[in-house]
Amino acid sequence: MKKIIIWHLYDNLMNLYGDWGNIAALSECLRQNSLDVDIKFMKKDDEWDTSESPAFIFIGAGTNNSMYAAFDDLKRRNIDFKPLIENGAILLTCGNSCELFGCEIIKENGDTVEALNISEYRGNDQKPYRNRDVVASSPLLSKEIAGFINQTGIVTDVSSPAFTIINKDKTTENEGIYLSLGKGELWGTYITGPVMALNPPLLEYIAMKICTNAGTDYTAWNEPNAYKAHEVSLNELKNN
Repeated sequence: MKKIIIWHLYDNLMNLYGDWGNIAALSECLRQNSLDVDIKFMKKDDEWDTSESPAFIFIGAGTNNSMYAAFDDLKRRNIDFKPLIENGAILLTCGNSCELFGCEIIKENGDTVEALNISEYRGNDQKPYRNRDVVASSPLLSKEIAGFINQTGIVTDVSSPAFTIINKDKTTENEGIYLSLGKGELWGTYITGPVMALNPPLLEYIAMKICTNAGTDYTAWNEPNAYKAHEVSLNELKNN
């Protein structure tokens, strides 16, 4: 059985909206595809085992204090995420953690700090607070996704957004970051929920990518109730 590694970064700090659900759903989907899933929980005060390259890297949402604590710890560890992605890793960042992987972050007090430099986008924590349910689409996914946004920052200078939010008045707006690098991808979004657990189209897209990179044929996720729940969420958000 082929083994794949998942890094769950700061599950003790960046888990504001039940983000562990993303890892649970993805792991189950991959195990149904006969992959041996080894989840490494990368906590702030622990030694990290980085001897094996990850197939999937995840970091969720947290308070601003938690986000900057995670950020400082990542800077201290000096892990270069870009070659990991180029070699096939999928990096998903949800909530404010998506700000960490651009070129810089403008903090609430106006100070600018250098970020992790995977891409040239910027995080800005000086923007107005937003809280709302959303429906969003991506040309890479088979169907729209549903979730909610609870944010005090934004990302700017994004060359390729992850999603297009479809507002109730039929206007649209770009959201998040999508970046294809070598064999891997970066997905950054403020949409939470947890976003993969609530949205099988996104879950299956990422699982299929992981299987392809592992040299394994992908079999569709056998969870019909998850798809039914997804349809209910979409319909309620579109009609209310």
